[in-house]
Amino acid sequence: MRKRPTVPAPDFPVAPFENYDAFALRALSAGTATADEQKRALRWIVNGAAMLTSQSFVPGSADVTAFNEGRRNVAKQITHLIVCDLEPAPPAAGKN
Repeated sequence: MRKRPTVPAPDFPVAPFENYDAFALRALSAGTATADEQKRALRWIVNGAAMLTSQSFVPGSADVTAFNEGRRNVAKQITHLIVCDLEPAPPAAGKN
């Protein structure tokens, strides 16, 4: 039996996750995610990795606070695109 290669530990803090979150993100990346997996993956990206609903301020640590605000900004950009008003797209849009 072939052993799966060991993946080195990341050199950055990883947001808390459940195995189902990782499976959902892998399915999303492969283009095979179910509707529920797509929702779970997006929820983890926005609330877990990008910390939209978390406190970003760290007392006495301006650099960590700024880093956390950068993470939150990603979530805010994603959620804005989900809810913003859009003009109807031309028929050929999004066909790349």
